[in-house]
Amino acid sequence: MAACLLIWEGETAHYMYAALNNEGRKMGAAYFLLWNVFEFLKERKISKLDLEGIYDERYAKTTKHWIGFTKFKMGWGGKVVEYSGSYTKYYNIAAKILFSIFP
Repeated sequence: MAACLLIWEGETAHYMYAALNNEGRKMGAAYFLLWNVFEFLKERKISKLDLEGIYDERYAKTTKHWIGFTKFKMGWGGKVVEYSGSYTKYYNIAAKILFSIFP
């Protein structure tokens, strides 16, 4: 119903990817999964959990689907860390066109 890829080093863990099937979505498995991650990390005395990205107004078009997940993440407390933007220069014209249509 739900799974995640969790990577850790030292006192910090990174919640890289999570996936749910339709039944998992209906049952709220994301909450259960994250709670189990907390328990797993607590057992290993890992004190920091990076939940990766959140909705970013600078990239509203590409992160608009993250608004709900951002609310979910912010509900756990923690703090937002802002990094400089991500920039890519495409030398291949086909890639430039493709990624301007599907960012």
